[in-house]
Amino acid sequence: MARRRAEVAPRILTNSKTLNVMRGNVGFVEDATPRFLISARCLIYNNGSILLVREEKEDTLETPGGTLKGSETIQDCAIREVLEETGFAVELVRVIAIVRHYDHRGNVLSITYLAKLVKKAREQGKNIKEMRWVDKEGVKALIKEGVVDWHDREPFRLFVEGKIQ
Repeated sequence: MARRRAEVAPRILTNSKTLNVMRGNVGFVEDATPRFLISARCLIYNNGSILLVREEKEDTLETPGGTLKGSETIQDCAIREVLEETGFAVELVRVIAIVRHYDHRGNVLSITYLAKLVKKAREQGKNIKEMRWVDKEGVKALIKEGVVDWHDREPFRLFVEGKIQ
């Protein structure tokens, strides 16, 4: 018999079950569904520029990234997505932005890491139609044109303001 979902705001997602915290009592709710789709992205900074990609299905240049698969960590997702899309192995430096957005998939929580290049490990992904290094002036132009995706607004702002190095 499935237990009833508790009406509690704080939730932590763990292995397809939701951990509820309620008046000091902790328990699993078996029929709960995740409230957020988690996305991990990387702002890869190198010699004054950042690496952006354009996927075949997208019109905008954006930071490489995507959603978690299975039980992988957010960090592993960010590293995997960069490798799949760009062919670069990266090292994560720190989280630079956490942004929540609502779209056709529901609530999406996007975590963007500052990352540094380690090496070119393989060819770029087949679904990537463009990959290029963009300097501050190029990013300013993208912002001015209004072609910045929701998850990149804050990381791009930090880069343009010189807070990413």
